[in-house]
Amino acid sequence: MNITDGGTLKTGPMTVSFDGRNLRLLLEGSGVEVVWDGLVSVHILVPMGTNTCGLCGNNDFNPTNDLLTRGGVLGTSVAIGDSWAVDRYSRCENNLASSNQRCVMTSKRLAAERCEAAFKAMGLSRCSIDNVPYIAGCVADVCTQNWIADRLAPECIAVSTYVERCALDGVGFGDGRRV
Repeated sequence: MNITDGGTLKTGPMTVSFDGRNLRLLLEGSGVEVVWDGLVSVHILVPMGTNTCGLCGNNDFNPTNDLLTRGGVLGTSVAIGDSWAVDRYSRCENNLASSNQRCVMTSKRLAAERCEAAFKAMGLSRCSIDNVPYIAGCVADVCTQNWIADRLAPECIAVSTYVERCALDGVGFGDGRRV
């Protein structure tokens, strides 16, 4: 079965649609929607007040208690991600720092230049969201060659993800980069 641009498929309580960029799954009756860009980003949208846990926080209108590890301890974004990781085949690094250790200084410097240049070239300075974590993720992906080479380079993925985050704050870029 194929869903083409603008197409919709309804099967039971689930509606699947494709808008040319994102695949959307809507679970009717629950208000839960999953949006996937087909490559790197998944957004899980739930109605406010719906009980959640894990990387989504608990959705209780109190953002200060959303940054909890699986053990219930307040943690950094790396610690939170690592604590909720499911890696049945032991293929994932423990965190961003360990993946950066494989990158020798020369390659890391070149990777940082490549990623920082992508952010500067795109003219993203109007967005007030801190771009440092996005650039750090880009550098780690360039260093570990953690991308699909024939599809998208890490700097494209990092910039695209950053633009999506900026769009959530209402920042558009006037040339089609507002998501």
